[in-house]
Amino acid sequence: MTRSKIYVIIVNGKPLSGKTTAQNFVKSNMTNHDVIIQSSMATIYDVYRQLGWNGVKDDAFRRDMSVLKQIYIRNCNGPMMELVSLVIRESYRSETAKPLIIFYDCRENDEIDSIIDQINSLHIRDLYCKAIYVQRDDVADTIHGNKSDDDAKFNHDLYDYILYNNQSLDEFYENAQSMIRHIINKEI
Repeated sequence: MTRSKIYVIIVNGKPLSGKTTAQNFVKSNMTNHDVIIQSSMATIYDVYRQLGWNGVKDDAFRRDMSVLKQIYIRNCNGPMMELVSLVIRESYRSETAKPLIIFYDCRENDEIDSIIDQINSLHIRDLYCKAIYVQRDDVADTIHGNKSDDDAKFNHDLYDYILYNNQSLDEFYENAQSMIRHIINKEI
C-alpha cells in the first residue's frame, strides 16, 4: 500500500505573517490527511541549537540564518534535497494510505521556483505542488536586514494562491482551511 496523494504546499510570507499559525491550524483539523510541517531552515536550526541557540528569532539571528542558508544552498542545494528526499520517502510509506500534505516553509522566490520545478520533475503519481503566499499588511513592509526575510515578496507568476491575514484569527483560520480544501479538491 502506498499513499494515495501527496500535496507539497510551499508557504512563504514575511516574518509574523501567520504562516506557522495557519499550518498548525490546518494540521490539527485535517484528520483525514497526514500533515508534515517542514522548513527549508530545519538543518540550519539544528546546527544553531547545537551551538547553544536559545530559540529567540531576533534580527541578528535572522541575518545569521539567512547567510548560513545561502551557504547551504550554494554548496549542496541542501534544503531542496531534504524536501525531495522527504517526498520520495513518504511516497513509498506502506503503513498508511492516507493522503499527505507537506507544508514547506521557504522564503526565497528563486528557491521556490526551483523547488516547484524539481518536485514536478519527480513524476510521482498523484504528487501535486502548489505555492501560497501569506500576506499580512501590518508586517508587509518590515525590514529585518537579511536577504531571506527582506526578499519575501509576492510574485504573481510564482504563487498559486495568496492567503490574507488581515482579519480576525477565526476568519484567518477559516480562510486557511478553506484554501487547503480547495487545493485538495481541485487536484482530485
